[in-house]
Amino acid sequence: MSDPRQLPLTFPENQLGFDDMALTAANRGAVAAARRVDHWPYSTFCVVGPERSGLTTLVKAWVAHFEGVLLDPDLEAVGDAARLEQIAAGYVAIDRSDLVSDERRLLALVSAVERLNGRLLCSATTSPAEWRTSLSPDLMSRLKSAPIARIEEPDEDMMRERLRRAAARSMLTLTKNVEDYLVLRLGLSYLAIEDTVQRLAGATGSRALTVPLAKEVLEFSDEPGDPE
Repeated sequence: MSDPRQLPLTFPENQLGFDDMALTAANRGAVAAARRVDHWPYSTFCVVGPERSGLTTLVKAWVAHFEGVLLDPDLEAVGDAARLEQIAAGYVAIDRSDLVSDERRLLALVSAVERLNGRLLCSATTSPAEWRTSLSPDLMSRLKSAPIARIEEPDEDMMRERLRRAAARSMLTLTKNVEDYLVLRLGLSYLAIEDTVQRLAGATGSRALTVPLAKEVLEFSDEPGDPE
C-alpha cells in the first residue's frame, strides 16, 4: 500500500480519536474490526449502525489514526482521475455512504481502491443493498464483497457512558440517581442522549441537577407549544 503520508490530506475539522468513543459490547467488535485494516478480507469495509450510534465519530477517528481522507456523500473531493488515484492508494472513508447518489464516482472509487490496494471504510445506517443509489450489478457485486460490521442498539453500559461523556462536554454533573433516572426515561436508544443532556445543561444554570429538576425540565420541554 502506498504511504498515505505522501498525500495531500483532507481531515475533518474536529479530529476525533478512538479515545473519544464510548466502547461497550454494543460497538467494541465493530470498532476493533474497522481498525484492523490488515485483516480485512477485501479493500472495502462497511460499518453499519443506528442513527447517532457513533458512526461519524468512528470514521473521523479512523481517518485521523491512519492519516487518511474523509469524503462527504457527494464525493466531490474525488475530483479528476489523478486525484482519484492519489486518494485510492491510501486510506479513505465515506461518512453516511447510504446517502451517496453518484454511482459512477462510487464505482470508480471502489474499483481504484481495490486495484491500488488502498483501504475504504464506509459508514451507513443500512447495508449496501438498501442504499438509495440504484446500484449497478458491477457496483453491487463489489460492495457484496465488502465485509459488514454492525454497531448494535445501545446496552445499558453504553447509555451510561454516552450520558457521562455528553454531560462532561456540557459541563454538567450527573449524580448516580440522575443517571439512573435518565437511563430509565430514555430507554436503550441513542437518539435522545445528546439533546437531553443539552436541554438539562441549558435549564439548570448554577443549580445542582437533581432527579426532580431533571423530571421537571424534561416534562416541560415535552409539552406541546401554545397554539398561536
